[in-house]
Amino acid sequence: MLKGNIQDVSVASVVQLCCQEKKSGCLSFYKDTIKIGDIYFQDGEIIAAQMDNLSGEKAFYKLIRLKSGEFIFQNNVPLPQRQINNSFEYLLLEAARYEDEMKVYLDSIVKKLTKIVGKIKEIEEASPFI
Repeated sequence: MLKGNIQDVSVASVVQLCCQEKKSGCLSFYKDTIKIGDIYFQDGEIIAAQMDNLSGEKAFYKLIRLKSGEFIFQNNVPLPQRQINNSFEYLLLEAARYEDEMKVYLDSIVKKLTKIVGKIKEIEEASPFI
């Protein structure tokens, strides 16, 4: 059994370790005592993931972004049917690409909101009624 804290070891690092060590089993994630989701491995390949009502790659991409909580890897668990067919390298690269795209998108929203706030302040300063 492998267990730890996501603040100490990232989800991506644990996933890489499980894949490189050719593990079979379930990597489960918890916040406090509440289970968040699972990533399943078979001979070092990611075969399935589940989180809330999501499964497959969508669940994997949400789980890989976790920044807090605990993880536990257990061998000898029943494995679900394969839901994920891409390699772990592909999945990790896609997760990183998505993260980069989200940063760019959020930065553009912040810039737009900053401009709007600036214009509102200009209007407030120019208006004798506000």
